Amino acid sequence: QDFAPLPPDIRHAAYNDLNSASALIDDNTCAVIVEPVQGEGGVIPATKAFLQGLRELCDRHQALLIFDEVQTGVGRTGELYAYMR
Repeated sequence: QDFAPLPPDIRHAAYNDLNSASALIDDNTCAVIVEPVQGEGGVIPATKAFLQGLRELCDRHQALLIFDEVQTGVGRTGELYAYMR
């Protein structure tokens, strides 16, 4: 949010809070972008339940689920990419 002005209709859900995300994702949602591990505000991993819930919500509403793996890619989680875990 510090890089304003943002494009219209960008919304932010609370991290690791599936209820927060569920309140924002609907049939007008084209994509959800999530970091599997937040790195800039401390090392905060997403819970497995949160990521699985996002997958289910995106499937239900035909939205893309995009993992921003700048902090977790290239083997940093033991797999090539965190989504593989």
